[in-house]
Amino acid sequence: MSPVLTAVLGRDQFERALAAASAVGGPGAPVRGLAVPLEVTWRDRVAEAWHAIAAALREAFERGRDVTAELVDAAVRAAEDCVREAGERARDVQQALLERLRTYLAGLIDEALTQVRPAVVLGDVTLPLQSVQISQEIATSGSLKASITELVQVTAEGRLGISAVYGAAGGGPAPQAHDEGLTRR
Repeated sequence: MSPVLTAVLGRDQFERALAAASAVGGPGAPVRGLAVPLEVTWRDRVAEAWHAIAAALREAFERGRDVTAELVDAAVRAAEDCVREAGERARDVQQALLERLRTYLAGLIDEALTQVRPAVVLGDVTLPLQSVQISQEIATSGSLKASITELVQVTAEGRLGISAVYGAAGGGPAPQAHDEGLTRR
């Protein structure tokens, strides 16, 4: 069994994940999965809906899940209204919102992974990182409501469980001795 590192996400890590998601679909940042970019009108409407989602995420980060119910409802309503009003572009508008949500999640995971050390030092032995596993179950789907609700919950918790295995794996090279005179990474 591997020890589990709890990666606690800080304000700047949260803000970087949110900023990356906010940039999706903007000028010069196409939405993956769309054959034709959204018109400015729909790009702006997606940005408005995202603003409501970001407000719920920010409140969850700052104050926890219990105080976000109204903001989550408002975010879901804004996202679903945006899709409903898009008419023939509804599928593309939904894809743009889901892509922002996926980008936010990927950003949170990437930020949590930066907390995993490439090696640990035990006495005079350096054990290199062999593998990493995220133990938090995160389910996103094509449902905006389900995805928004899930990501607000993950954000409110403010942490992801990460299992990290260090040392020589499967008969690999022996761990390296650590010399205090060497620069640590």
